[in-house]
Amino acid sequence: MVQHRVFKRQGGLLCPDAMLRFASTNNIRVRGHNVFWDDPRFQPQWVKSLSSNDLLFAVNKRVNSIVPRYAGKVIAWDVENENLHFQFFESKLGPNASAMFFNDVHRLDPGAMLFLNDYNTIEQSGDVASSPASYLQKILQIRSGGYRGPMAIGLESHFSTPNIPYMRAAIDKLGATGLPIWLTEVDIQGPNQATFLDQVLREGYSHPRTTISEISQPGDVVDRLIKEWSHSGLSAGTTDSNGHFKTHLSHGDYEVTITHPNMVNSSVTRNFKIAPIKKSQQKSLHVKVSA
Repeated sequence: MVQHRVFKRQGGLLCPDAMLRFASTNNIRVRGHNVFWDDPRFQPQWVKSLSSNDLLFAVNKRVNSIVPRYAGKVIAWDVENENLHFQFFESKLGPNASAMFFNDVHRLDPGAMLFLNDYNTIEQSGDVASSPASYLQKILQIRSGGYRGPMAIGLESHFSTPNIPYMRAAIDKLGATGLPIWLTEVDIQGPNQATFLDQVLREGYSHPRTTISEISQPGDVVDRLIKEWSHSGLSAGTTDSNGHFKTHLSHGDYEVTITHPNMVNSSVTRNFKIAPIKKSQQKSLHVKVSA
């Protein structure tokens, strides 16, 4: 469903249609990538030749065809891809084009999370166009243009040699907005891919503001980390003399079964969720087992 591949041809959506059916059958959540891509290199020649009025007609047709088609079937949309580095649509439609796009997509699919998506915000400290400060400025520009709906921050995460302290500081700065932050296209280019991918994924996973939504290089590193982080098959534990059992758990959904060694049919099962909380908060599960 990438913009430049299906901008004009409705038949170009047959492949995404099939993939959405497969994902639904297999309980796989899908992000819509993308509604618009601002890089001029990925605009069909006929789009580049349009007048401003004709381009406005074309983008409205694009939004009103693809978004309702997949509304409710995708969990999120990359409304604008690489809009920090490129401004094709703003140059043709004016500085509030981004706010217009976000408003239109939100109107047609109000339940979806809506993203900007760009590269080098956490990968390269020297790319001023997509620095954390530039990203925050773009968010303010969209808000000042009249969009008040949900927004989220997409970080493509195309690394060569990762600078983990910079990555952490950049995410901290973006996280101050309170907006969701997703690492959307994680990959490593160059040598030491396994080592660097492990570092990036661990940093992304450990930060309370981020979600890793897509890894472009699956393999042994990813399999090992999923096994490490899943906590499946945790060994049994025994409470202390006060009936307390303490352990460290990652964020996620859990099922715990409690039994009493001296009581028949005493098994009790509870489900609970560990979510990010403030340091001052305490998370405990209290279960009373009585005769």
